[in-house]
Amino acid sequence: MFKKNFKIITFVILLICILSSTVVATSENIPTIKESVFKAEDNITISDNVLGNCFLAGTNITINGIISGDVFVAGTNVEINGTITGNLFVSSQNVTINGQLYKDAFVACKTLNVSEDAVISRDLFCAGETLNYNGTTGRNLNIAISNLNINENAVIDGNLNYWSNKETTIPEYVVANEINYHQSAKLSVVDYILDLLSVIILTTIIWGICLLMFPKFIENSKTILSKKSLKTLGIGTLAFISTPIICLILFILSLLLSLPTLAFGLFTLIGFVYAIAIIISIAIISIALAGFLKEKFKLKDLHKNIWYILAITIIIWLLKLIPIINGITMFVVIVTAFGIITLNIFNRRKE
Repeated sequence: MFKKNFKIITFVILLICILSSTVVATSENIPTIKESVFKAEDNITISDNVLGNCFLAGTNITINGIISGDVFVAGTNVEINGTITGNLFVSSQNVTINGQLYKDAFVACKTLNVSEDAVISRDLFCAGETLNYNGTTGRNLNIAISNLNINENAVIDGNLNYWSNKETTIPEYVVANEINYHQSAKLSVVDYILDLLSVIILTTIIWGICLLMFPKFIENSKTILSKKSLKTLGIGTLAFISTPIICLILFILSLLLSLPTLAFGLFTLIGFVYAIAIIISIAIISIALAGFLKEKFKLKDLHKNIWYILAITIIIWLLKLIPIINGITMFVVIVTAFGIITLNIFNRRKE
C-alpha cells in the first residue's frame, strides 16, 4: 500500500514539475523591452512585456503584452488584451478592453466595449457616444455618454456617475454603491472632455516622439522662442499665409503643364503637411514654452518637463474656450508653431 501511494505521489510531483517548467519556459519566451516604447505607425501590435511607458499613435493598435507603466494611445481602433500596471489614456474612434488595468483608465472615443474578461482595478473615465460595459471596475465608473449599455453580469464596486441626454435602466446588483444620473441635453460635457483628452494625449505623443527621435528639436525650440520670439512670430505668420498660396500656384502650374499626377501629388503633400502642422501646433508651443519657462524661472526637472508641458497645454485649451479671445489665441499659437518648425528646418540645414 505504501509503495502504491509512493508511486502516486511521485507521479504527481513529476507532473507538477513538468507543468511548472512549461509555464516558466513560456514566460521566458516572451521578449522584454526594458525601456519606454514610442511608435507611430499604421498598424501597431505590442506583444512584448514592456518595463516602461508606451506612447503609441496609429490606425490599428493592439496591446497583448504586460506593460509595467502608463500607456498613451491615439488611434482609430484600439484593443487592449494584455495587462497594464499603470494608467491608460486613450483617444480613439473604437476602443475594446479585454485585459486587466491596475490603475485608472481615461478614454475619449466614439465606441467603448468593455468585455466580461476586462478588469479595471480603479476608476474608468469615459467620454463618447456609446459604452457597452460587461466588465469589472474596482471603484467608480465616471462617464459622459449618449448610449449606455450595461450587462447584468457587469460589476461596479463603487459609484456609477453618468451624464447623458437620457436616463438608462441599470440592472439590479451591478452597482455596489450609488447611481448618479445627470441630465445633459446637448452633451457639452462629452465634447469638452473628448477635446481635452485628445489634446493632452496628442501633446504627450508628440513630446515622446520628439524626445526619442528629435531631441535637438526640443532644445532648439526653447532657444528659438526665448531669443527669436518676434522673428518666430513673423516667419510663422508668413509661412501660415503663404503656404496655401504657394500650394495653389504649384497646383495651377502643374495643370497648365499637363501634369495632373504631379499636381495632385504636390497639392496632397503640401496640404497634408500644412494640416499636420496646425493639428500639432498646441503641442509644439507647449514643448517650447515649457523649456523656456523652466530655464527662466529655474524650475525643477519633472520627468523631462512633461508635467509643465501638459499644464501649458491645458491652459491653452482653456483660453481657446473663451469666445472673445479664442480666435486670437489659436492664431498666435498656430503661427508661432509654424515659425518654430520653419526655423528648426533652416537651422538643421545649416548644421
